Amino acid sequence: MWVRFEGMRTLPYLLLFIASFHAYTQSSDQKAWTIIHGDKHVFKVETPHDWVRDTESAQKSGLVAFFYPKEFVTWNKVYAFAHGYDKTEGETLKTFKENNISRMRKRYPEMEVNENKAVGNPPILRSTMLTFTNLTDRYKEEAVYLETETSFVVLVYAASTKDYFDKYVNGFDEFIQNFKYLGTNIEEFRKK
Repeated sequence: MWVRFEGMRTLPYLLLFIASFHAYTQSSDQKAWTIIHGDKHVFKVETPHDWVRDTESAQKSGLVAFFYPKEFVTWNKVYAFAHGYDKTEGETLKTFKENNISRMRKRYPEMEVNENKAVGNPPILRSTMLTFTNLTDRYKEEAVYLETETSFVVLVYAASTKDYFDKYVNGFDEFIQNFKYLGTNIEEFRKK
């Protein structure tokens, strides 16, 4: 499936699908894959080249893993993560996105949000990219929102400064390109 973002950057992204609270890792040809799943979604992400995966810090925040450039000792200057959510009845990408913006606005009342169009192929039903600026604890955050029939996924990239953001954004592009949907049932995946 190809997703293309229109706006600040226009690149083809090979995307497939979603995450939640459980993870498995495997190594293949020196690649570090993280498998993330919930009740209605299974996907994997690959650690970008010259980045590291930090599961310990991420789990303290309710995530599976943070990814950040290996030159840093911790994730707090530049990071990426993927997280999945099983849909509730009647929930749409619009309502899911609006609820996330509302939660963020409580913490960052002066936050600015810009939306860039994203085009995706099945199993992605709808997609968009939000850019959050005027945050008190970081320069900028980009979040790619994807919707399937049963779930949502959010792929996030943030940096503490403009220089860091610009320097490492290609790592986030790689993170998105290597995101792979594996299905909706973790038991089917385990049998393979």
